[in-house]
Amino acid sequence: MTNHWVDLKNADVFMICGANPSENHPCSWKWLEKAREERGAKIIVVDPRFTRSAARADLFSFLRPGTDIAFFNALIKYAIDKNYINWEYVQNYTNAPILVNPDFKGPWELDGYFSGYDKEKKKYDTKTWTYQTDPATGEPKRVHLIPIAEDPAFPGRGVPIGPKDANGNYIPNPDDQIAGTVFAKLKEHVSRYTYEGPNSVVAKVCGMDPEKFKEIAETYVGITHKREKTGNLMYAMGLTQSTYGTEKIRAFAILQALLGNTGLPGGGINALRGESNVQGSTDFGLLSHILTGYMPVPNTTDHPTLDKYLEKTTPKVGIWTWQPRFFKSYLMAYYGPYAKKNGLDKAYELHPKVKKGKNYTHIALFEDMYAGIIKGLIAWGQNPVVGGACSNLEAAAMDKLDWFVAVDLWETESMNFWRRPGVEPKDIKTEVWVLPAASSVEKSGSVTNSGRLAQYRWKAVEPPGEAKSDAWIMHQIMKALKDLYEAEGGKNKEAITELFWEYEEDEHGDPNLDQVQIEISGFTWPEEEFSWDAAFKKPVFGFANLKDDGSTACGTWIFCGQWASDTDIENAAKILGKDKELPRGDDGKVKIPRDKQATEWNGIPFNKAQWHFQKTPVYWLDKDGVTIYTENPPSSAKMIDLGITPNWAWAWPINRRIIYNRASCDWSGKPFAPDKALFTFKDDDTLGMKNDVPDFYTQASTDPAFPAELKGKATMRTRSGANSFFMNREPGALVARIFSNSLLEGPFPEHYEPRESPVKNMLSSVQNNPAAVLEWPSAKNEPEKWGFAEVGDPRFPYVCTTYRVTEHWQAGQMTRNNSWLGEAMPENFVEISKELADELGIKNGDLVEVESLRGKVQGVAVVTVRLKPLEIGDNGTTRKIHIVGLTWHYGFVGLFTGGPERNGFSKKNYAANQLTPHVGDANTTIPESKAFLVNLRKVK
Repeated sequence: MTNHWVDLKNADVFMICGANPSENHPCSWKWLEKAREERGAKIIVVDPRFTRSAARADLFSFLRPGTDIAFFNALIKYAIDKNYINWEYVQNYTNAPILVNPDFKGPWELDGYFSGYDKEKKKYDTKTWTYQTDPATGEPKRVHLIPIAEDPAFPGRGVPIGPKDANGNYIPNPDDQIAGTVFAKLKEHVSRYTYEGPNSVVAKVCGMDPEKFKEIAETYVGITHKREKTGNLMYAMGLTQSTYGTEKIRAFAILQALLGNTGLPGGGINALRGESNVQGSTDFGLLSHILTGYMPVPNTTDHPTLDKYLEKTTPKVGIWTWQPRFFKSYLMAYYGPYAKKNGLDKAYELHPKVKKGKNYTHIALFEDMYAGIIKGLIAWGQNPVVGGACSNLEAAAMDKLDWFVAVDLWETESMNFWRRPGVEPKDIKTEVWVLPAASSVEKSGSVTNSGRLAQYRWKAVEPPGEAKSDAWIMHQIMKALKDLYEAEGGKNKEAITELFWEYEEDEHGDPNLDQVQIEISGFTWPEEEFSWDAAFKKPVFGFANLKDDGSTACGTWIFCGQWASDTDIENAAKILGKDKELPRGDDGKVKIPRDKQATEWNGIPFNKAQWHFQKTPVYWLDKDGVTIYTENPPSSAKMIDLGITPNWAWAWPINRRIIYNRASCDWSGKPFAPDKALFTFKDDDTLGMKNDVPDFYTQASTDPAFPAELKGKATMRTRSGANSFFMNREPGALVARIFSNSLLEGPFPEHYEPRESPVKNMLSSVQNNPAAVLEWPSAKNEPEKWGFAEVGDPRFPYVCTTYRVTEHWQAGQMTRNNSWLGEAMPENFVEISKELADELGIKNGDLVEVESLRGKVQGVAVVTVRLKPLEIGDNGTTRKIHIVGLTWHYGFVGLFTGGPERNGFSKKNYAANQLTPHVGDANTTIPESKAFLVNLRKVK
């Protein structure tokens, strides 16, 4: 999330797409209702189903699964057509004013492709996806989209001075004056995404009523483009699980930039994570293409040496220019003693590297298992036989393993893949090992939630029987591996034997988590022989203090600073009334003792993930809307509490709760929304009020660290405004990217149909995402078993989508083994509309079977108004599309399997993912589980 959960209360309008927060994230709904009560906020839900969130919304529309980009692009067109644009934000804080390479062409010119596509290689050459630059400076060329008083130090940025329309919005310059800009190209791109009348894209592609679209557009776009209003996108797997899922998020990010909604309280792009620590897992490098803190994984071709890695991955501008600090400190955390003795270059040689161009994502790994390439698998809290796409294929892939280890709380379908319905156990030779795990209340450690908030959880009870914590299992396996490699050797032996793994153990054999935490947060490496006592005495406070010379260690640079500094402790002591007890040095400054492995001072933890102090910054507005930041406001002033809560746990980076927050103020430094201001600027252009940690350059122009070339030309305010998105990497464009060359399928989001679709693409001749892998080896070699239905395949006439319910969680082990929850939602069910039920002669409660090309699953029919047939375009005519809905929580093992059996094994497999295709997003390979083709019949 760019923002955080409590910040939802600051929104004026919510757009919920591909998510169902009232059901799947019910605690979040508290803050939507708070916004509704206090701000009169409106809630919009757009979904293939009338969900529990839709039941609480102000506006709802059905949408054909997989057509979100067409809907979002139509909203962008609506914003442009109506001049519902926050022009000051767009001119100064986005790349919209930048001129694009004149050789660039888009789908409106190339029938669905962007320039540079190689049809044989099925990939793009992105050399035209660039900017025009000034030959003298190398900076991108900017033009004035609106009349501005240009800042001499920053061409193309400044204060608007032009006329406004009847709605109070600045009038843009004529098209001929802004031709060739990112904005002009975007305008051309979305011109095809029409929204008026029965022949519009909104009607024929999305299946949406154009009048309902206008109502939604006026509510979201019409309200939140205003400078004092903010709109909030809430999304989840309903958007991402698609062959173009990443581009769906890009589309809405573009809309948010045009409306000026990113970087402000109540705004942003907010992913609703399905697990308490999914955000943490990506932060700590569990995705195959990144290391911790989102550093790129090195590959053998481009990054054979440390120098080459840093040369290729370090940009010339922005925070990422510190990549050498981040990566070398990371290397010290991994191989510190070895690096001290042999140097960081040698330590880098030990670090694992991937093969360039090789896909290591979930789908690709199971394809390799099915091909017999991968021989062993550890599934740690994973149940791919239920949760994996095309789960029959993934189970068949596991049949070919030599060994399989499952770490979980209960028996899972994956532990029992060898005796799943329809197979002979004696035919499967895989050796299966099961390690019982501790639950979240049976172990200590931190989780990082959707809002990037790291919160520590203390162990409440000991785990039962032989169950162990994840840390214990990982620690003991690593110790055994090191001993094994030391004794027997092996390929790249030193990568294991020299790995820094010196954690002390408690009486249970768990590693010391305070030592793990200080290693994550960062410390200065001892000059003498390493000791934890020395490490705890010299923590590093913030990633700006990391070094690129091997003197600091930091496992995850974005978490550097989670360990409290003396100033942090002093601030907490003031809140708690302990400031008179603070120890001070001879200079009168606070000096907190850090003897040996101290983890707190006077009850205040050094680990800020353990902080639970509820004091939050507040300020006041006087009757004229002027910001007052004082402890003693006038009685007539209105108190503003944004819910920032900086002393409740800790958010990366450096406890920043809303990222890109320089964009919450306009170019002149005034808050866009005074009643939810994060910052104010003083007359000397330095910061005044601070309600969050600044996500921008904060050095005053008098500071020695202020760039010499800007001295006398710029101030903190103008420099920070010109680089308002300084976590980006593009030279001269540290701004919100409306045009981007970082995704595989194009600089702008373009509508393509799902891999399985009932109709041809109405917008171009390119049916599917041309950059996605549309046919993996399993489908290519055995199309009749693992392949795909053709467009409009009469054998599979219905569109199916999958989703979750409140009563069950993920693959179901934690809830299907709970009698209360199981009784609330005991069996697999299939949702269909009344119209489809009438066509097929199905009644509520009938047993039905859903079938795709890849599998079958049975469930109880739920005939409902929550789904309805949609009228869409098809080859010049219209046709009715029926949608079938399935939950994906069930399987064949447990107290509740999904069928009539209880407490054991069912005769049938009730996993919905038996139906889904083994195909995914071009960038992430997340599977396309929200739109695929099926048939449906009543079971006799």
